[in-house]
Amino acid sequence: MQLFSSLEWGDGDTVVGSRRVISDGLVCSYIADIGVMEEYRGKGVGSALMRETLKHTTLYTNSFKGCNSHY
Repeated sequence: MQLFSSLEWGDGDTVVGSRRVISDGLVCSYIADIGVMEEYRGKGVGSALMRETLKHTTLYTNSFKGCNSHY
């Protein structure tokens, strides 16, 4: 079973951030991308998108040593 999820964050009629996740619906999720319009960066939009994502999955990273705190 494969699930695809898309979440958008808006400011009125404007989408200012989005993220896409591919998941088996049980354990494994892949965050395909997350993006926030430049003028909205640093205002918590990306963090809100990730918080919503983490309500439904566990985050495992495949990153360089010491970089996990970035995620």
